Amino acid sequence: MELTKRETKYPQQVNHAVSFNAIKNHAFELLYGEKDTDILLDKLEKLFLTNPTRYRLNKPPPPRKNSSSKSLLNYFKRLRKVCF
Repeated sequence: MELTKRETKYPQQVNHAVSFNAIKNHAFELLYGEKDTDILLDKLEKLFLTNPTRYRLNKPPPPRKNSSSKSLLNYFKRLRKVCF
């Protein structure tokens, strides 16, 4: 894979949002194959490599958001289900 050959500080991986969107837009062409699928697969591979994301193994978790008292009150009054 070309992403593993690149020398960067962090390893890179394919951006899932870009790949999903590209496959979604070309799904009928891939399944029904009226055109040459090799050309289409090369085009998709180039799209996958356009915007890679870095993969950090020991990434710290995002900070916890403190809930406001207004949202807590809404939860306890309306959203929490009562267990019997």
